[in-house]
Amino acid sequence: MPLEKWKGLLILAKFDLFLIKASLSRFVTLNLYASGKTLNRWVKKMKLVMYFVIGIAIVIQFIQPDFKNPAVDEKVALNSDPHVMSVLKTSCYDCHSSETKYPWYQNVAPVSWVMSDHIVRGRKALDFSNWANIDAKVKLERLERAKQMVNNEMMPKHEYLLMHKNAVLNAKEKQTLEQFFDSQIKELGGTPNTLKAFNI
Repeated sequence: MPLEKWKGLLILAKFDLFLIKASLSRFVTLNLYASGKTLNRWVKKMKLVMYFVIGIAIVIQFIQPDFKNPAVDEKVALNSDPHVMSVLKTSCYDCHSSETKYPWYQNVAPVSWVMSDHIVRGRKALDFSNWANIDAKVKLERLERAKQMVNNEMMPKHEYLLMHKNAVLNAKEKQTLEQFFDSQIKELGGTPNTLKAFNI
């Protein structure tokens, strides 16, 4: 093949290579530009979501439960052995009495909503501040249930213990509560040391 033809083919090959490089460069540039635009759109969307979440978080702070404790009538409130009362007040009274000690986050929604729900349901289940007014049959059932839940480490609630380490019951305190429950159950005509099955 003549030398001139080889030179011509070499020139064409170089030109093709140049076109390929130019195309690749354009392709990469366009992709980077497109990626940049996509990234910018994503950042804008995330900012809108963030502003929306912050807005909702601010608004819900104005929706707060009523955390005012009802007045306690000492004539109907539980009055037991000082050691029993100490254990109950440390581990049970925040949800099961009208003597709730509210933490700093009581006004931080939605945590405050969960806290309020626990307190309302706790007082409804067993209210030591309304002890004398509880129907004997209901009280017997609730005491047996309370004994079972303490023995199964279902009370105090685990989420409550996360923020109240001092409310964790040790073996001696569990025994104190069990003896208290048994004595109350016996007074009400029940059978101590008999744990019934309840739907919890």
